[in-house]
Amino acid sequence: LLLAPLLLLLVSCSNNNVNQSKASDILTSSFSEKIDDFDNSTTWKLRLWSENKLPSDVVKEGQALISVTCTKYAQPKNFSSGYYVFSLIPSSYLKTSYVANYADMKWDENQSESKEFSSDFSGSFANFSYAGDLIKKLGKHSTLKIRYSTVKNGEQIAEFNLSGDDNISKLLEKCELKKKGRQKTP
Repeated sequence: LLLAPLLLLLVSCSNNNVNQSKASDILTSSFSEKIDDFDNSTTWKLRLWSENKLPSDVVKEGQALISVTCTKYAQPKNFSSGYYVFSLIPSSYLKTSYVANYADMKWDENQSESKEFSSDFSGSFANFSYAGDLIKKLGKHSTLKIRYSTVKNGEQIAEFNLSGDDNISKLLEKCELKKKGRQKTP
């Protein structure tokens, strides 16, 4: 259980489209698609690794990871056409409370916004509320910084480069979240 963030990072490296920075061994993004014939759904996953390395509870340094999931049902299940998940898997365990948990998100140079998240009892991940809105923002901005508190390593800021990543466009298109052009009215 204590190795959950490291195991998730290692497993996610085995996906279909993995981009890696040529300048170093820093992973940048991956994209995968899974079709489930049992419940007649398609799930797309995007993983974005932070540009910066951060102190880790397991190894000396690690990258934070944003994991985005979009599931669509061919036939709506219980009146739902699908769902979205926007998660942060930090390199260190999150400091969490029983009442409410928040992290600050800064898109480009805009004012930071405090976003609520849920987590497991160990603090190995953060699932953010209003995931669909956050996923849409990935295609509208070039950088994202997430500031959060950890148990052992204090406050950390994970920095993500969103510009020029084809996997983000691919996810937005598949999930039908891509910004459509304005229609002119006659």
